[in-house]
Amino acid sequence: MFQPYFPDIQATTNIITNLLYLSPTRHLLYVTDTISSTFERHGAPTHVFEHLSCFLPGLLALGAHTLPLDKLDLLDIDLIQLGSKEDYGHAAKAYRRLSSYNLKELHLWAAKGLAQTCWLTYADQPTGLGPDEVVMKPTSKTWTSNQYHVETDDYVWINALDKWKRSGSRGEVPGLKEKQPVIYTEDQRLSGKATGRDYFVRKTGYLLRPEVSCGSYHGNS
Repeated sequence: MFQPYFPDIQATTNIITNLLYLSPTRHLLYVTDTISSTFERHGAPTHVFEHLSCFLPGLLALGAHTLPLDKLDLLDIDLIQLGSKEDYGHAAKAYRRLSSYNLKELHLWAAKGLAQTCWLTYADQPTGLGPDEVVMKPTSKTWTSNQYHVETDDYVWINALDKWKRSGSRGEVPGLKEKQPVIYTEDQRLSGKATGRDYFVRKTGYLLRPEVSCGSYHGNS
């Protein structure tokens, strides 16, 4: 096993198969975290999408550009072999699923879809400033702005991709179709009835982010 790159494959495989979701109406591709372990089964998602997660599209694109992900044999990595390891738990199934994809292409799809969602969280706001955290709408029909439920995994991105492949890969890759911003009017915002974004803002305050201020400081020094 070519060790320097294996942890990268481990991490991105887990992210792609366990942590990437599509919102139900706009089909926004987003990454979230879970409130349960993913070793034995798919984790229960929080649906929280953080601004800081927007580093991930660049990371995936950079990896796809610099690593031969479409030629894993050059890295001595075999996804089928990894998928046969019992001590990998649920992750073994993830390796087997991804073995049917061109990994470089898959990472670039994820990068593009996530980058678009990051942009939309800015473009959706009347100020043009993206919130620190949003909570994405899950599939539950009883969803409200302050309560959500653990749902089935219908909107896991890899499930949507598998379904798309089985249909002959017709149309846009799930989550990559171009979308327009949804900007609420003041009346819509005050009424609390506007739901066209597929998410609500969890943190409404605008904070001076340390990574932005540090970057500005070093850039001017």
